[in-house]
Amino acid sequence: MRLPRTPLSVIVAEIAPERRGGVVGVVDGHSPLGVEGDADIKERRELVRRFGYKL
Repeated sequence: MRLPRTPLSVIVAEIAPERRGGVVGVVDGHSPLGVEGDADIKERRELVRRFGYKL
């Protein structure tokens, strides 16, 4: 599966100058392309299971 390239912004917070920053969030710059169908849901669930995420 090849994902489309989209612009994004990463929000990073820094607590103090001597400490490292942490990612607070990621903002995607495009609107959704459509609604997930049954086949899309199945494909997404299989993908996240390969990453070790349990649904």
